[in-house]
Amino acid sequence: MVIDVETRSSLNLKKTGAPRYAEHPSTQVMTAAFVDDDGSNPRVWVNPLFRKYTTRQCVDELPMRQPMWAHNVSFDGLFLDPVNPNYANWHDTEALCLAAALPAKLEHVADVLKLPVQKDMVGHAITLNISKGGPITTEKFEKLIDYNIDDVRTTACLLQTLKPLGWAEHELFATHLRINARGILVDTELLQALHTFALRGKEDAGTTLVEKTNGAVQPSDMTRVAYIKKWLAVKKGVRVSSLNKQAVDDLLADPFIDEQVEAVLHARQSFSKSSLAKFDAIRERMSSDCRLRQQLKYHAARPGRWGGRGVQLQNLPRPTKGLDQGKLVQAALDWDYDLFKQLSKGKPLLGAASCLRGTLVPSPGKAFFVGDYASIEARIVLWFAKCKLGLQQYREGRDLYLEMAAKIFGGSPKDYSKDSFERSLGKEATLGCGFGMGHVRFRDTCATKGIIVTEELARRAVNAYRTTYFEVQQFWNRMQSWWQEGKGAFTDTGRYRQCTLPSGRKITYWDVARESSWNTNAQGQWVENRIHGPLLTENVTQAAARDVMAAAIMRIEAAGFKVVLTVHDEIIAEGDPSWDVKEFERLMSIVPDWLVGCPIAVEAWKGMRYKK
Repeated sequence: MVIDVETRSSLNLKKTGAPRYAEHPSTQVMTAAFVDDDGSNPRVWVNPLFRKYTTRQCVDELPMRQPMWAHNVSFDGLFLDPVNPNYANWHDTEALCLAAALPAKLEHVADVLKLPVQKDMVGHAITLNISKGGPITTEKFEKLIDYNIDDVRTTACLLQTLKPLGWAEHELFATHLRINARGILVDTELLQALHTFALRGKEDAGTTLVEKTNGAVQPSDMTRVAYIKKWLAVKKGVRVSSLNKQAVDDLLADPFIDEQVEAVLHARQSFSKSSLAKFDAIRERMSSDCRLRQQLKYHAARPGRWGGRGVQLQNLPRPTKGLDQGKLVQAALDWDYDLFKQLSKGKPLLGAASCLRGTLVPSPGKAFFVGDYASIEARIVLWFAKCKLGLQQYREGRDLYLEMAAKIFGGSPKDYSKDSFERSLGKEATLGCGFGMGHVRFRDTCATKGIIVTEELARRAVNAYRTTYFEVQQFWNRMQSWWQEGKGAFTDTGRYRQCTLPSGRKITYWDVARESSWNTNAQGQWVENRIHGPLLTENVTQAAARDVMAAAIMRIEAAGFKVVLTVHDEIIAEGDPSWDVKEFERLMSIVPDWLVGCPIAVEAWKGMRYKK
């Protein structure tokens, strides 16, 4: 059965997310249209509260707890299988699209695939208006029903066009749904204290701004970028091309910064929209039991890795170096603003941001078990390239960042400390140069992390990586050759080309040419991309890393842990506080049969608050 529900609510679905939207008392299912898997036998259920707007023959009961296909089943399933759901029965054409590197939105994928049934965009506009509380007439409601039926027909047509996920991947998808439904608990007391302190910090920054500049710059000026640039240049001789976050951070890092300039930049930092956005997003999307749900996106990009949605927990700010997160959290829980400000070195917004991860806590009676794959992409790319030196260095437990520092600057790895600039640059080269990054981009990437290097030094770093691990560059060339010839790991089928991974999973490229293919970009647009060996290497490396993590998630769940979130290469799970974190680490560290010889390493910890 293919099904689609249409709802109406006083809440804004995009702001609150589906879980909070579904539980709200104002939210109602108006209609549900469903067809057989081949698109035949259309039926519609209409909520008795809305039947006065139609004379159509409707089915009497809403089909509940049945195997179903939907486009974004995470939404429809909340209404059709809300109590103890059987996620093995939930199937999603949106998931099929994402796994095939196609657009997620039904109207976009229907257009790309030129389906015989397309989404009704006029009906969509009418339905959207009604769903947000707009006036209902019989004429509008009939068009809503027509739209609802057309949607399931389009979904059914899509289902007949795309390949299924396969048993193992569907099991993983069901686990993904379970993790998203489980959600992660928020310490609302800490969240409230941090939000309050952040707001007070914003007020303090405004007061300091006016005092330090003698009123020349006001809090209301903080959104006037041109004015701030002009004031900095004319009054203080500081010329800047940008006032984005990185530019402001770089200027504030100057130990000899003028106090007036510091006040202006600190205020700019404090008054930026992003400074308090995470607090608002968490509060808007929390369910009534204080859990954040559906925060993970399945198959966020072609390689298949998970991404963030909603609050974007993958992008929580990192704690500021030199701040004690534990003491800051305790000061916040004690509602001691003066101590909090002192511990934040006079910048309570930075202190609040540093503690934001700590608002995520395990369920009562449980502890967090958190494991992070160490440099997994750097290891896997060396494994693909059969790079003996790099793999041996990892197996021996050597510090590759110090090894690379010695290659860049000369001497021995022992000549440099763990906190040295040289090791930081060695780290960036080791982690960043495996996918063809040139020296200009390397320099710019380092700059975003506060590592300032000359063009010549950037060139030396890139060349050091490529000569030390020369097999990686050879692998880029091999992938490029395979792509151009349609051989090796690549096979062509109709409009698309697939690359078979060591795990057996396939990643897909559409409408391929000798040096290009089409796919969906970050904005959901269908665009042509240049294809080259380093990009293909990045794709297969990230895909293999994803398959390692996916297998680990399934093992962890089978062992009794409950995964609540993933963040990049990190798995966060709940378990009994008495359980051994080393067992959790072991479960994550198991090397799959298809990756034998790759020195996978995991660093795990157990605690009562999420941290970095």
